[in-house]
Amino acid sequence: MNKSSNARRVLGAALAAALSMAATLSTAAAGAGSANTDFPPANPYLADSGIPIFHSNSGQSGAAIVPGPKGKTRQLKESDIIWKKLGPNDGYSIQYSGVYPNGKRVGWFGGTQLLAKLDPDTLETKSTYVLHKGKFYTAEEIENLFAKADKLKGQALLDALVPPLAKGIERGVQSTYRLLDHDHNLYMLNTDLTNGDQMISKFGDAVDSDPDSDIVLKGEFRLPHAEGERFISEAMNITYDGTLIIVTLDGTLFAVSRDFKLLDKIYLPDRETSGKEFMNAFVRNSMAIDEQGGIYLVSRTRLQRVQWTGSKLSMDPADGAWSETYPSGKRGSGTTPSLIGWHTGQDKMVVIGDGEESVMVFWRDKIPEDWAALKGYSRRVASVVPMHFTDDPNEHIKLENALVSMGNGVFVANDTPTKEVAWQGTFMKTAIAERYVGQTGGSEIKGGIKWQWNPRTRKLETAWKTPLALVSSICTPSANGLLYCVGMRDGVSTIEALDWETGKAAFHYLLGKSYRYSIMGGMLDVAPNGDIEAGAAGGYGIFRVRTPKEDRKR
Repeated sequence: MNKSSNARRVLGAALAAALSMAATLSTAAAGAGSANTDFPPANPYLADSGIPIFHSNSGQSGAAIVPGPKGKTRQLKESDIIWKKLGPNDGYSIQYSGVYPNGKRVGWFGGTQLLAKLDPDTLETKSTYVLHKGKFYTAEEIENLFAKADKLKGQALLDALVPPLAKGIERGVQSTYRLLDHDHNLYMLNTDLTNGDQMISKFGDAVDSDPDSDIVLKGEFRLPHAEGERFISEAMNITYDGTLIIVTLDGTLFAVSRDFKLLDKIYLPDRETSGKEFMNAFVRNSMAIDEQGGIYLVSRTRLQRVQWTGSKLSMDPADGAWSETYPSGKRGSGTTPSLIGWHTGQDKMVVIGDGEESVMVFWRDKIPEDWAALKGYSRRVASVVPMHFTDDPNEHIKLENALVSMGNGVFVANDTPTKEVAWQGTFMKTAIAERYVGQTGGSEIKGGIKWQWNPRTRKLETAWKTPLALVSSICTPSANGLLYCVGMRDGVSTIEALDWETGKAAFHYLLGKSYRYSIMGGMLDVAPNGDIEAGAAGGYGIFRVRTPKEDRKR
């Protein structure tokens, strides 16, 4: 038996044990047996909750195992909406723990200037931990900021809201792609602002198994320097054998144990050390991981599967790795790879939006022997479908929203305003400005498309389109068969619920007129209690829709 085969055998044994453990978790059973709502197998090292990691799971499907509300269209009262004010930047990503011995969970919130543990039902603060000194916005200041912004237009609006959000990201404080493990510990990427060092920080409870105890720092791993150069971390995920995988903006990949031992480091093909501004970086998305140790990353030039063998990171095809170029445009794909196909007999695929105006599907494992290459592409490419959200022949798309998947279905909402945004001085400020402009009357971002992978024709086929304004929302398909998005109707922000199979509007909640409801390309999630929530205004807090009692019947 050669070394590669032996490594795969050892990893396979470890994964078999891990997946056996996962079978006991409630998330593993969600959607089982339905081709329309299949979910990735639960990663046993992630918290047993619907949102232990950004994009919901290691496979980055973005789908909710918790059923959201089913109801009727209504205007929500002020008391129906919780706006948890904190920021800037501290409301973009939230994760929920597994159940503690006392039957409770906690939500982890923040990550730029502070961390907070929240009550998962009320969003009341249990404890906080200051990460970085700087300007902290009080709840009153945030309220006043949006009261002012909601009266502004044009560049004056952008000047009020964009700079505070951009500042934290541009100085290297970016912790969106983090995770909660099954021991109630939060692993997040962090920056030492005194010297620029990048680290993985591990936070947890001061008293083990006590969700109400203080937040404490349990350990740190500083990314090593290379020839005096500091790496700038971008994203993190965890394998099904419990290994942390970190990718940096310049295309360096690290494997680190949960007790912070460096296991391996490799460089992605075509790696670039220049262009470290986030929106112009070589790698600027997160990664997907499957239960076989496949790590799927998209750089400015390639989509690749790096194989974690259980002891090393490999780019060797003998270990299952591969690397493919794709039409990358000027900045490359803006989408995190999303995986579909998890069960015996299903086609196993990875989906991205390219750097131009198409969605691409790749075979993620062995390519079928009878598969003939598409004209102009390698055999690894399974389908290429152009994106057209409207009937406008001059429609221009710069897709930055991640695609979400459930079963063999893949969905993306448009995220390009109908009017071009003036250059704001940096790529990041301009990208943030586009999201706010997309919520402005006359420039609303409109349209969404669902495709379906057809295993019979081996094509990604259009299932339906919606003309609704979905205002740069990463929508969330739920186990109850509905797709939830943040939308806009006649200048009023909404929660839209669409039928996952048909695209027909099921109902919508009217939220109100305010930029606080712009989620800036962030995730809309279904909370553990079934409420809908999302980051408010790109990070100035979080808003939670209290599901009316009669809409909880699912």
